[in-house]
Amino acid sequence: MIDPEKRAKDLLRSAVCQCLLKALPTKIGRLKLGQVVKNRLDQQLAQSFPNTGIKIALYPLGSPAKHICVQVWGEPIAYEDRIDFLCDPAFWVQDMRRGLQQSDPIDVTEREDLEETLRAQLTELDRIAGEARAAAMGLILDLPIPASATVRNKPEVWARASPMLRAEFPLLFAKFEGCEP
Repeated sequence: MIDPEKRAKDLLRSAVCQCLLKALPTKIGRLKLGQVVKNRLDQQLAQSFPNTGIKIALYPLGSPAKHICVQVWGEPIAYEDRIDFLCDPAFWVQDMRRGLQQSDPIDVTEREDLEETLRAQLTELDRIAGEARAAAMGLILDLPIPASATVRNKPEVWARASPMLRAEFPLLFAKFEGCEP
């Protein structure tokens, strides 16, 4: 089930990324990634998201700056949910465009929506697979302890499939997240 709070955060994050992508200059001339660009992007954010505290921050990394850390956050985007990526000052427009595109979760959101349509079918398949794993485990548990067992003459030693069967039938005997055959 899709978490509505996460979905709202993802949609806001996507809208912010799209807003900033539109505000990026197409021709930069000698425009460097600095206060002029920051002001332009902050203005775009303020127009698109009035009454919020969303801002862009630029932090030079190294001296002289070899990279610039770009962070976008502010009410209602919590610091831990910030948009965060690095730009090379020489190629900042390309790097910023790529960073914003990678930070935009709209494709993941779309995929989650598509996967949600499969929920009923997957629930049924999961039920069938669980029954098959339980039946396979039942067959193993029904086997007697080998007559030749001496040191390993305990039921818990023989309560799982042999490595040979686990390798040959991994879907029946392998351990999966949330499922212990």
